[in-house]
Amino acid sequence: PSALKESFPISASYFGGVTTLVAAYVAAKLFNDWSESQTGVNRSELAKNIHIALIELKILCDYYYEMISIDILLNEAVNDPEISQDFKKRRIERNGQYQADRDSFKDEYKNKLNKLKINIKTYETIFSVKLLPDEDDFCFNSYSFHIAGLYSFIQRSESIEKLKEFKQFAYTEKLKFEKKYMSDILAETTKFINLTKHN
Repeated sequence: PSALKESFPISASYFGGVTTLVAAYVAAKLFNDWSESQTGVNRSELAKNIHIALIELKILCDYYYEMISIDILLNEAVNDPEISQDFKKRRIERNGQYQADRDSFKDEYKNKLNKLKINIKTYETIFSVKLLPDEDDFCFNSYSFHIAGLYSFIQRSESIEKLKEFKQFAYTEKLKFEKKYMSDILAETTKFINLTKHN
């Protein structure tokens, strides 16, 4: 009995140590699982933010590009001898609004670009990937530069031929933007977006 009594504290101490080790292992495993889960959630949220910001930027550019394209067509129609004087007058009045449209586009673009860049830089820093090389800054913005240029050209009453030529350059930059930036950035981030359906 006395030997048995002495063995109790030793056993209790041994099993207490084992229990502590098991508890520490379970806690570490649970923390790692939680940490991976949180990283996945955070990556998914950041990826969504990049998607939204990039698509908003593209929609903005496409909207202004389409609007200026329509204006070029309407200005060309002024030369038609059958066009009414009222139509011509309205086209002349429209000319006074191009500067405001250009300024509005540039301001909106700058705000949306800053939002996108913050999301991209955050994503790149946390996950050690490069979505937008620094040296590509000018190329990334080339589409928007051409849209702003179209507004300047039309405001200066450049010839329809020059406007159409420059519009073709803008369209080329639009396609480059879609191919080089939209597709690459969305391809990288899409795989991390959680599309789980919530009821």
